[in-house]
Amino acid sequence: MRNIALLACVSAASLLVGGRAVAAGLEITAQPAATSLAGTDVVPVVRVVSGTPTLYQAPLSLLWAAYAPLSSPALTGVPTAPTATAGSASTQIATTAYADAAVAALSSALTATITAAQTAATQAQTTANAATTSAVTVSSPGTSYAAVIPAYGSVVYDITPAAAMAVTFSGGTAGVWTRVTLLIRQPSAGGYAVALPAASGTLKYLTSGGAAPTISTTAGSVSVLTCGTDDASATVICGL
Repeated sequence: MRNIALLACVSAASLLVGGRAVAAGLEITAQPAATSLAGTDVVPVVRVVSGTPTLYQAPLSLLWAAYAPLSSPALTGVPTAPTATAGSASTQIATTAYADAAVAALSSALTATITAAQTAATQAQTTANAATTSAVTVSSPGTSYAAVIPAYGSVVYDITPAAAMAVTFSGGTAGVWTRVTLLIRQPSAGGYAVALPAASGTLKYLTSGGAAPTISTTAGSVSVLTCGTDDASATVICGL
């Protein structure tokens, strides 16, 4: 057993007498210079009672019991450490503040990347859809026919009436220009009247005076009418 030259002070409720613990909670006021001390080493401890100091010997292991070792410390409570600079790649401790900032930065970058990719994909799909044209052949449509404007691209309706008929328009996609073309073929045996919706605030014709054009009833004739919308048929523009 060695006697280490370390002076410590304890409160009235903290004391070891003759190696026997009578209380806990020693307060160390200085640290020994020795770098390796055995558990049996002792230090002088002074207890002051009513102004009278009394010198005792206390095991060093007890005085250091409240301190974490340098090797593999088991910390309790809420220990703190300096927050590392963003992007640090070292053995420095990463605090929760550092981790939260890193996750937030990564999340922001990923969100921007995903948004850009989605926007590009949508634009590419819109461009591809706009170039799409389909054709529908309609024979003997009856007395009325609803020409549906596609959600994307365009459609051609090849219509051969078998009786007088009326045409209406619907469909389309808000924010996307789409169109429909009507090929109205009169049969060779005779022609039938084809009535278009009257011009209005939502249906406009690119004709002199803005009135609905007249579809030819001449046998064997072909009339071509193209209509488009970019607000889901809230407004339809047609030209013959």
